[in-house]
Amino acid sequence: MTSHWFRMALTATVLTTATVAWPVAAPARASLAWLDHMHVVGGPVAAAGRVVVIVSTPDRSVWLEVIDGKSGRVQWKLAEGFSAITAGVVTAPVIHDGIVLALVPVAGRTSALVRLEGVRVASGAIAWREQSAVVVTDAPTSCPAPLGPRGFCLVAASSPSTPPGLIALSTASGAVEASVPGLQRLMSTTPGLYQTSGAPSALVGVHTPGGTAWGQRVSTLFGAGYDPNYGWNFDSFAGVTVGSVGRASVGANTIALDTAKTVGVASADGKRLWSNRGAFECFGADGLPGPWLCRLTGTATATASGKITASANATLAFEGFNPATGAIRWRVPAAHGEIAAVLSGDVAVADAHRVLVRSPQGRELVVDIRSGRTSSPTAGQVFWCAHANFFKINPPLGIRSPDRMGSSLYAPCDAAGHAVTAVPATSVAAIVRVAGTRVWASPSGLEAVRG
Repeated sequence: MTSHWFRMALTATVLTTATVAWPVAAPARASLAWLDHMHVVGGPVAAAGRVVVIVSTPDRSVWLEVIDGKSGRVQWKLAEGFSAITAGVVTAPVIHDGIVLALVPVAGRTSALVRLEGVRVASGAIAWREQSAVVVTDAPTSCPAPLGPRGFCLVAASSPSTPPGLIALSTASGAVEASVPGLQRLMSTTPGLYQTSGAPSALVGVHTPGGTAWGQRVSTLFGAGYDPNYGWNFDSFAGVTVGSVGRASVGANTIALDTAKTVGVASADGKRLWSNRGAFECFGADGLPGPWLCRLTGTATATASGKITASANATLAFEGFNPATGAIRWRVPAAHGEIAAVLSGDVAVADAHRVLVRSPQGRELVVDIRSGRTSSPTAGQVFWCAHANFFKINPPLGIRSPDRMGSSLYAPCDAAGHAVTAVPATSVAAIVRVAGTRVWASPSGLEAVRG
């Protein structure tokens, strides 16, 4: 799991005022199967021949919607809430064994209370429903081992004034399979690393069932001034948990980019194995998973309109590392102009492993983040251009801001970032295959092409 480190490390004002820079309506797509003009903020996720998304509407309400993958028709929808989930955490539908976990508001727009329901994707029928409403403080996910995908895991409390804890629910019945008190939120894409509630901030390794295996203060792992409250990004690689947490800004809207740090921690006991300068997976902004980081220097500032400006002396290089030792395996420097794009999530990807980068000499390079190998874009090559996705909700009482960050929006583009009508033959994690179509969330809505 990731949060947007740069946005969270600045101010809520930056998050609230940033806007998507893509055109309202993109050109018609070649071989377009269907287009639904909805604002997708979570997903899409494929299940049972259908596409499941979380949608924001003009009245700031939020809905869990299920769409037929072949026709694009909405089959059923259910009111959804974000409760008290951190605004910078992207929240997507979680589905196992044909059942999606829904967070259904129960006390109107002024309440963070939601009811947990397991809903059958194929029919919209309620498979199970929890009796007591809860306040959810972190996005639902699969569970840590050994329960894994057989459970829905989330951090929740019985009321806004009671301490939260991890709850693991059976996907089939909704029965509580495990609980771990004193946790605030999940830190890792592969479930298992959590932040404890209260101060000082600490990270713990968790099993469900089994509970806490180890704990380490964040300051011990990263040093003074680092805290997940300024953002985070972690994942696991063969027994080593790797990631970054943010550091406080140096001014009202300014971040010291050279303070970004990535550490490797033994998943079994929490021992720090190594530390590198740089941000793990570029803060998770581009959605390309793997053992790589962004090495940055200088500072960056965000204005009230959401524009990000890197200092004249700022630099950026992409680096690959060995997860076991932290040793740098490869390095590709990037142009100064790439810094703001990377920090805001405005990146172009060729597929699940390759990103388009401009070199300091102005050359366009396609970088394979698995090996660091580079190549020039081929004539007419089409990419997936991503952009950060901000939206507003009706915040419950006690939630400071109406603004949230959704899953990235994608649109086909050329190497210069211009929208094109052709659709790449390649896919990324955000493009799902269902009922003979490929489906993705775009600035125009939910789009599908055949094949």
